[in-house]
Amino acid sequence: MPAAGAARTWCAAALLAAAAACAAGTSELTGSGSLDERIPLAVLPFQGAVAGVDDLAAARSTLVEGLRATGRFRLLPEAGIESSLAAHRIRVVETLPSEAVEVLLADLDHPFLLTGTALYVDDRFEPTAAILLRAYDPAGRRLGSRLWALRAADAADAFALGAPETLADLWAGPAREWVEQAVDLIEAPARGDRPRVGVLPFDPAPDHPESGRLAALVAGHLLEEEFGAEVAEPGDLLNAFVAARVRSLEYFGTEQARELAGNTGARWLLAGSVLEIDYGNGPGQPPKVSLTMRLFDAESGRSIVSGLADRSGDEGEVVFGIGQNFHPVTNLAAALRRAFEDMNLPWARS
Repeated sequence: MPAAGAARTWCAAALLAAAAACAAGTSELTGSGSLDERIPLAVLPFQGAVAGVDDLAAARSTLVEGLRATGRFRLLPEAGIESSLAAHRIRVVETLPSEAVEVLLADLDHPFLLTGTALYVDDRFEPTAAILLRAYDPAGRRLGSRLWALRAADAADAFALGAPETLADLWAGPAREWVEQAVDLIEAPARGDRPRVGVLPFDPAPDHPESGRLAALVAGHLLEEEFGAEVAEPGDLLNAFVAARVRSLEYFGTEQARELAGNTGARWLLAGSVLEIDYGNGPGQPPKVSLTMRLFDAESGRSIVSGLADRSGDEGEVVFGIGQNFHPVTNLAAALRRAFEDMNLPWARS
């Protein structure tokens, strides 16, 4: 039986449900007559990328097969997941509001839920990708996120393989490590109460309209995994923005801040701007980024603290176990991390 974290909750519920089913004369047992103790898991279609969207199905398939091979999960059929998404007219998984997550879980009979958002996919010079995994428990609570980012050259170094020549090879090379990250995410211990932060869409760099979304997603990942915060669902925040008629933080008032806080439960609001970004991805061309961030008190609407960071991938800082960082997304993450550390976030102060 699964022994860690949120998985315990499902196991207890499964035993109670099986007992109730037996009492009612129905069966929750497998064909062999034993209780199926595997964790039910729905892996939603991967979405969202700068390029190479057609390759995302291969990435999802690699992860699903790896999870199935562990023997710890009962993977829901892809057709049933697609049918539920269509029935509820859910097209964009990345910005699902909490209510839609709960509806989807109920329709699928309350499995664990795993989503994958492609932050960056490119194979113009060498296969390069970054996917953000997010997991939800059967009650719709977000368990956390994991950032999986790899370049062909890094894959060859890290896994003693020849450099992957295609995106499909890139997914397959580190499949075991990727599956371990997903398992760790689903079975992680429950987290205690943490300050809730709403991460607003960042203003993008002039020549890269996708950079604002990319920076906001990575910032949210870092806040919940490294800086002790709970991040409001992007879909809830977008709905709250519409309800509060907020168009720009330049004209952000106290009443609007309180309305956003009331609708999302956020104590703090984070906004930012990507001033400049260069994804590199060419011979001798390291990625570069420059950005600013501001943290707002959601009760007053006032800006509390701000941060600025610049970073180039050819700096010698060690990030995610790699020295000079030539991956555009992990280079961005390093810049965001640097800015957060300089900001001395209020809830992290001793």
